[in-house]
Amino acid sequence: MTQAVIAQKPEQEPARSIAQSVKASLFAKTNEDVAAYAIIDGQWCEDIYGRLLGSENTDWCSLIAGEVAQELALTAPYLVRLDPDTELTNWLIEEGWGKGWGIYFLASRARAKELYRTPPPESLKQQVERGAFVASPDISEDDATDVVLLRRHFRRYLRVEFESDGRLVRFRFFDPAVLRVWLLSCNPLEAGAFFGPITDFIAEDWCEEPSLSHDHRLWHFAAPAHGESCTATCFDMYTRQRTPMSSFPESSTQTNDRPKSHITLIRKAQEKAFEDMQWELFAEQVALALLEEKDCNALSSFSTHADLKKFVRNELRLAHKQGLQKKNEIYNCVLETVKQTILRKANNPCLGDSDEK
Repeated sequence: MTQAVIAQKPEQEPARSIAQSVKASLFAKTNEDVAAYAIIDGQWCEDIYGRLLGSENTDWCSLIAGEVAQELALTAPYLVRLDPDTELTNWLIEEGWGKGWGIYFLASRARAKELYRTPPPESLKQQVERGAFVASPDISEDDATDVVLLRRHFRRYLRVEFESDGRLVRFRFFDPAVLRVWLLSCNPLEAGAFFGPITDFIAEDWCEEPSLSHDHRLWHFAAPAHGESCTATCFDMYTRQRTPMSSFPESSTQTNDRPKSHITLIRKAQEKAFEDMQWELFAEQVALALLEEKDCNALSSFSTHADLKKFVRNELRLAHKQGLQKKNEIYNCVLETVKQTILRKANNPCLGDSDEK
């Protein structure tokens, strides 16, 4: 019954063909200066640390520094330089694409050296000696290796500050869903700073709720021209069509002009964008859960999954306004409302979806 109301995907392209399309997109523009990389999250890809340890001639390093670097080695995010058709690259794309393991990008080595030419306060050798740097052996002595320079760039974004209340939180920009909201909500100044030596970001259309994930869609974010936001497109690997992705309107009217050494600020408009992402996820989860409720035949009142989800969104907002905070409380409130709606429609068959308030 549930499958009947969820839009059917087109006939799926073989996973191998999707992997080939991803690799073609990732390596099409590589040259002597521009190389391909990935940031893989050890929390989602549990095998990444072991795979990296067993990969020869591959430059990689953890984004985590300090005394906890060794302690968090199994769950840390790892920055990896990728080469075409290596065992590691094939495994990451063929097995990991569609699972939210991380993000991919292209970067200019020359630009990275230009931006980060000033040596860090503590050399890599010093960090290694005190166990504060986890990386492939070949780069542990070279502060100017491209992977190390890119690590310095991205470590600036591991923590962010919320404008609304000053909270400092870990920023998981290497989550595909988070990257999408972040880049589409960045104003030109923020986008330029975040891209830095990066020329392109590539990620899958992924969400932790499987029904909202589409592994045949590839998100592409191109570095912005000066004073402009990044260019974003969605590439459908079934139809071979590219569709522009629109930025959030608030991003063009506000600024985040902070010194380079400061923690990045998540503006209120961006906070709302991330909150909306979480509410959309919760709305889908609630709608799917309602379809599985044995004593709540949701399909008897809502002709499509989209109609049910629209109703759920409105009820979630109302429940939140009433002061409900815990998800189980909100869910039970929405469930009771749906049951009442079904009962009313059963008693009055002429009552349509548009008549429900």
